[in-house]
Amino acid sequence: MKVLRWPVVFACLSSWISTPVLADVRYAPWLLSQSENAVALQLVTLSSRKQMADLLARLPDAMSDDDALRLAVFRFKREEKLFYVLVAAPFASDAQAEEARADFAWEGFEPMSFWLRPMRQLQQSLLTTLQDYPL
Repeated sequence: MKVLRWPVVFACLSSWISTPVLADVRYAPWLLSQSENAVALQLVTLSSRKQMADLLARLPDAMSDDDALRLAVFRFKREEKLFYVLVAAPFASDAQAEEARADFAWEGFEPMSFWLRPMRQLQQSLLTTLQDYPL
């Protein structure tokens, strides 16, 4: 059995603590508190925590200033692999989510690829995996 030395543990913790965080991003508990009748836009699914943290650090300033738009991150496990998901929520209806999708203008993203998901389905998905936060 290998024993981790304190400098290694400290280095790991230091890199985790220094990861850039966008203050306005919500996490799984917030998603679970939303009405199951709401709708979410799934914006992107990434294969690592670092990829998601890097993406959040590059979000346009306008995104964090928009009071009407709430971004949230959760993770899920499929075939022993973790995936990190960024969603915009909540929307009262599919029509409201469709309208918001049409307004997205992120460089490198195709808004029509954003997936409309019923909040109930999203909440069930995130309950299948132990959540960790913040990024």
